[in-house]
Amino acid sequence: MLALTGLALALLALPGVLGQESRCAANATHSIHDFTLTTIDGAKQITLSDYKGKIVIVINVASFCGLVFQYPLLNALREEYPDDLEILAFPCNQFRLQEPGSNSEIMPLLQHVRPGGGYVPNFPMFEKLEVNGESEHALYTRLKSVCPPVKIDIGDPEQMFWSPIRVGDITWNFQKFLIDAEGVPYKRYNPSVIPDQLKDDIELLITMRDMATSPPEPEDKTTQSSGAAAPKFW
Repeated sequence: MLALTGLALALLALPGVLGQESRCAANATHSIHDFTLTTIDGAKQITLSDYKGKIVIVINVASFCGLVFQYPLLNALREEYPDDLEILAFPCNQFRLQEPGSNSEIMPLLQHVRPGGGYVPNFPMFEKLEVNGESEHALYTRLKSVCPPVKIDIGDPEQMFWSPIRVGDITWNFQKFLIDAEGVPYKRYNPSVIPDQLKDDIELLITMRDMATSPPEPEDKTTQSSGAAAPKFW
């Protein structure tokens, strides 16, 4: 048990691979579970504490982005971990204006146009929000405050529709944050990292959650000496 714990802690300390991910602050204690957000149809407000115990991916999305092919891959990842993973998607129009539609237009667009083919997300979609700039949502302010940017280069300012532009900003659509079962951010990934590439980290966080919540193993009764009846010789 101690060896497994040591291995898990060592893995948690590993730096990002090939410049595609960054480890959030090791002392990050601020959970995202205190946020409440509205679903894309406006019908329901969800408090993120509803996902306590699950590993969560937070992702900003855009229907006209070239990375829209990741939508079905997100569905597949969600299906692979039906009891352990949730994906929270937030449409955003700040990158080359690639999510211009209203909240009511986005879901039909996904189903019939991009990616089309009857596609329906199997995870919650929330109302459009801003992830950078003066009007950025507080959820993204918190995520960026504890998860350093994967790269310093933001990109072409002509394609960035927010102000001011800061180091640490979200760099494009489909940037991902991986959150542990207690709501604490764990890693941040470049938009080009496809959902399947998060599987090792997801499984590590599931293991860490299960280790933290599993009851202690009972003592082997054959090794117990206290309370044993003394043999009688009469």
